[in-house]
Amino acid sequence: MKAHPHFVLLGCVLFSASPLLAESDIAREMTRLQDDYTKAVAAATEPLSKRYQASLEQLLQRATLAKDTENAAKIQAQLTALQAATASPTAKPQHTREALRQLLLTTEWVWSAKPDDRTNTTHVTFTQNQFVMSGKPFCAYKIIDPFTLELDKRILKFSDDYKSFEVNSWADGTPRFGHRIF
Repeated sequence: MKAHPHFVLLGCVLFSASPLLAESDIAREMTRLQDDYTKAVAAATEPLSKRYQASLEQLLQRATLAKDTENAAKIQAQLTALQAATASPTAKPQHTREALRQLLLTTEWVWSAKPDDRTNTTHVTFTQNQFVMSGKPFCAYKIIDPFTLELDKRILKFSDDYKSFEVNSWADGTPRFGHRIF
């Protein structure tokens, strides 16, 4: 019995495609697990977030009545960041330059030369207009768009979820990878 070349070719294509189908199933399962986890964490932390938000709102009222504009602005920035962070996991995040600015002012980061290295890191923060490394002002920064900063003539690019960033080429020519810690 002679095998037709078309059937042999079809068999080869199906055999070679089976790992791709498995990867698709694995990728879908991974996405489902991540979604389930995100929803569970949101449900578990919702009561804590609501109490924290209520306390911040009371503190904001006190700061406003005391005409303490500096602390009122800090509290308002924290409220804005909290509201963005506690938005529904299915809600589309609001990516704006102002949202990035608020995030920078209310978060702390670590960065390293390797994307997954959390042991050999440097602590970094952002003030109103300065990039601060290990507690010392390093350089000014400029927000280019909702995901991009210009940092000392280098481009810092944030991920879609604002949990990490990458600088393609640092002073020594290697990339840097940042991760949000708060």
